Amino acid sequence: MPTPTATPTPGRRTRRARWHRSAPALTVAFATAAAALATASPASAATTIVNCPAQNLQTAINNAAAGDTLLVRGTCTGNFTIGKSLILAGSSGATLNGNGTGRTLTVNGPTTVRVTLTGLTLTGGAGVDIGGGLFNNGATVTLRTSTVRNNTSTEEGGGIGSLGTTTLDGTTVRNNTSKFGGGIANGPGVLTVFWSTVRDNTATQLGGGLVVAGQARVVGSTITANTAQGGPLSGGGIYNFSNLTLLGNSITANTPNNCSSTTPLAGCTTV
Repeated sequence: MPTPTATPTPGRRTRRARWHRSAPALTVAFATAAAALATASPASAATTIVNCPAQNLQTAINNAAAGDTLLVRGTCTGNFTIGKSLILAGSSGATLNGNGTGRTLTVNGPTTVRVTLTGLTLTGGAGVDIGGGLFNNGATVTLRTSTVRNNTSTEEGGGIGSLGTTTLDGTTVRNNTSKFGGGIANGPGVLTVFWSTVRDNTATQLGGGLVVAGQARVVGSTITANTAQGGPLSGGGIYNFSNLTLLGNSITANTPNNCSSTTPLAGCTTV
């Protein structure tokens, strides 16, 4: 069962998640700390076009006021960090590419920091500990009609690692890899997945598509063709440690099984 622990980090304190396997049970430990304070939204928000690679997305993020919208075009390569409320809206296949040098996108909390990503692809992330494509470090993040693909993490959440409030709406998470939660790892906080697809992700231990160690609700979504390599009950589709609600989903063709849970079997039943 997940057990919270606290570990200080030099400089800016961040939330971290660690999953460790011990026979016969798996112990999940999370270290949490306060993140940067959010700034208040301005009375009137601005919209800025960012044409990548000619323009630098991180510079645009730094220069934007809380509440602004960045219209992203082209492929923006780098490891990007947001610590204020923003909207990033992509057009014409807009892509954020971590280029294998670190997480593609980190959003730092607290929960009053609200970031919405629309029409974007997050790819090429290589996270340490948690979150390859996206790390929600205690903020409130919404992904709409976006794709998180071909990212890795050394521990949890190859595609998405969440220690905050994360919502997926019409979003695809595919072809990501980590030890726990190949597609998505949900730690302390709330994950909501609406009408989305989680497919072709791999966990070398538990939860090929999704691992839940906080509160998660999955509605009308498809979780398929994910793989977990931790044994016969390692949850190819989902591994649930905590509080999971499944409503009207298609959870099929995952290897070695569709869902495993440390809670009673209701934790894997679609209603």
